[in-house]
Amino acid sequence: MTPLILAALFVCTSPVVHDADTWRCADGTRVRAWGLDGPELNTPAGPPARNAAARLINGQNLTCDRRGNSYDRIVALCTLPDGRDVAAELIRQGVAKEWLRFSGGYYQGIGR
Repeated sequence: MTPLILAALFVCTSPVVHDADTWRCADGTRVRAWGLDGPELNTPAGPPARNAAARLINGQNLTCDRRGNSYDRIVALCTLPDGRDVAAELIRQGVAKEWLRFSGGYYQGIGR
C-alpha cells in the first residue's frame, strides 16, 4: 500500500497578488501558479490580468498542492475556499493562458 503524503499541501493565508501567476502569502512564501502563463506586468494585458487575479484571491486562504520550485517561488496548484482552481478561473476569464509545457494539457477545454 502506498502511504498518503500530505506534506505537499499547504495553506497560503491572505495572499497578495504580484502578477496574474505569482502571489505572496502572509508568511512571505512566494507562489507561482502551476500550469498558468499570465501576461507580464510591462505588457498592455499585464495590469488587467493582475487586477483579475487580485479580485479572485486577495484576502482568501488558498489550499495549495506543491508541484515544484521555480527560482525563489513554490510552484503549486491552488484552490479557493469554495474549491475552484485559481489557474482554471483565470484561464476561464481569458486573462491568462495554460502553460502546456508544464501542465501537459491539464486545463484543456477551459476558456472563453
